[in-house]
Amino acid sequence: MVTSYWSCVLGDVPQVSILGRLLFIIYSNDLHDSCGDDANLILFADDAKMFQHFHNSINVSTLQCKSDKFIKWTNKWLVKLIVGKCTIMSVCH
Repeated sequence: MVTSYWSCVLGDVPQVSILGRLLFIIYSNDLHDSCGDDANLILFADDAKMFQHFHNSINVSTLQCKSDKFIKWTNKWLVKLIVGKCTIMSVCH
């Protein structure tokens, strides 16, 4: 049996690693609860998507509240959002 030596990890896990995706799943396990039970979240690999159907101005406030909770979660767990990868998409009739 061969083992490796312990060493300090000074950076993030590379995105292309399988371990990175597993760690994200474990790490983000409470994200759905933190944003609310009715949060429309999709988690896949190392990405999170939030969406909301708008029918009136109350839905806008609901999405903003969920977004604020999401940001609070990122601050709590020291997760850095890559703003350049964050997008907003609107689909209308």
